[in-house]
Amino acid sequence: MNKSVRCFYSVICFVTVLDCSAEIFYVDSKLGSDSNDGNTIEKPWKSSGRVNQQLFQAEDEVLFHRGREWESVVIKINTSNIKLGAYGDGEKPRLLGSVRRNDWRLVKGIPGVYVMNVPRPIEQKKWGNWQVQLVMEEGFVFYHREENNTDLRVLKQGSFSYSIKKQRLYIRPLNDTILGKSFYIGQQENIIEIQHANIDSLVIQDLDISLANRYGIGPWWQGDVVSQGDITIKNNLFIGNAFSAICLSGGMPYNNIVIDKNMIRENGAEGVYIGKHIAKQSLKITNNVIGSEIQDSFGWRGEGPTSAFNGDGIDIKLGNRQVLVEGNIIRNLNIGTGISYHSGDSIITNNVIRDVGMSGGRWPAGIMVDIDDDYGTSVISSNHIQVNESYGINVRGKAAIEPPLIIEKNWIELSSDNPFSQIGFTAMNSANVTIKNNKGTGGFYAIKMTGMSPNNIVIKDNNWGHVNNFIFLPNSQLSGLRIFNNYFCKGVSSYIEWGNLVKEIDFKGSKGYLRRSDSFFEENCPQ
Repeated sequence: MNKSVRCFYSVICFVTVLDCSAEIFYVDSKLGSDSNDGNTIEKPWKSSGRVNQQLFQAEDEVLFHRGREWESVVIKINTSNIKLGAYGDGEKPRLLGSVRRNDWRLVKGIPGVYVMNVPRPIEQKKWGNWQVQLVMEEGFVFYHREENNTDLRVLKQGSFSYSIKKQRLYIRPLNDTILGKSFYIGQQENIIEIQHANIDSLVIQDLDISLANRYGIGPWWQGDVVSQGDITIKNNLFIGNAFSAICLSGGMPYNNIVIDKNMIRENGAEGVYIGKHIAKQSLKITNNVIGSEIQDSFGWRGEGPTSAFNGDGIDIKLGNRQVLVEGNIIRNLNIGTGISYHSGDSIITNNVIRDVGMSGGRWPAGIMVDIDDDYGTSVISSNHIQVNESYGINVRGKAAIEPPLIIEKNWIELSSDNPFSQIGFTAMNSANVTIKNNKGTGGFYAIKMTGMSPNNIVIKDNNWGHVNNFIFLPNSQLSGLRIFNNYFCKGVSSYIEWGNLVKEIDFKGSKGYLRRSDSFFEENCPQ
């Protein structure tokens, strides 16, 4: 049923009544009609396009029927206070940024390569550089994008190329055949598109927002600098969006951002991307599941170790206020970091991160902290990290700022043949870090420091378990390093390895370099 809010404005001699009724609009792709008023469950709209034709008022709601599907969807948000959600029974309403097509024709003279005409969508007519970013064979098989000028004769199986000039899409399907296959072709850049509007409150919940040509939720233009209010993104499903599932970036900041209880799977690049100076008051990313238990295609659109465009689970840039990343499960990301963040005044806690990394990457990690602002102390606490080909926690940061960081009470599990360390310092900043009360096992080192000499680094009360080497240090300038009450299992190859690769294997001598007899202890551990 509709809900109503009445606004009354009184002036001394008379009363003017302003009708500020907040309405609910219903959308049903199966039983609806765009000629309906959409105000009742019995007379819903049919298309997502009809939603964009409506001039909404503050506190209106748009609800999509559960179990229904819409293709080539873009919902343009230009109302100050609105909620998008679901009604009815069944699975989440499925809003797709792609279209299902199979009208291929064989390219003459090139066996195994097919072509179809894919003109720019009507909504993208003014964007001359628009191109297909997503081709998915049914069953969540994502094709690799080749450059536009790729010689079609060398196009590999499971890849595609798009000609901007001809507006044609070329593919070489798996097994060189399209028989019995359906394909989804990327169309809309954003499925939920935040327009140039002064938004007071935006709520997006209970929707399936999938297969966007770029972003599941994103700004209409990265250069827009209009300041927004609060946004809540809750209990949604995101599958296979070509870039980020959730992208809040560019010059458009928000007061408060809540991203809670969402599922993000098979994403092309980052699951959640928060740009520079986007959260003016607070940012909460909580209780989300990123990555699939059975699929390992997350990051399929990523560009590899030489690029910053890859499949991180959560990526938060500098300048965001009161950041809380808590209770998330991040798994099976084969071309990215679990959590990467660059904002001080952050708490990263009680997250579970496993099986993430990037073959050939310089700084792969379960958590990468790279603070580039002076907003306050950052805390990484009580996380469970399980990785085989990356750092457990990788510490970077802007050396000129020397941002304070506390790493405590984490459980870090690396495989015994992992070539990285449980905690690593991989940039010039090695200052103002306290590492305490952590438990770990595996990896080539417990701690590895490269770059500048440590300054106000405290490593205390940790148990590193089975590890190949205790600590790697860049040089013997250790006045800024305090190490005490660290435990690890007997059988390490060295207690200290220096930057010149000289290894210290003498127990007492190594403690002498660290200037404390209680710097570390060996103990018998079960295998």
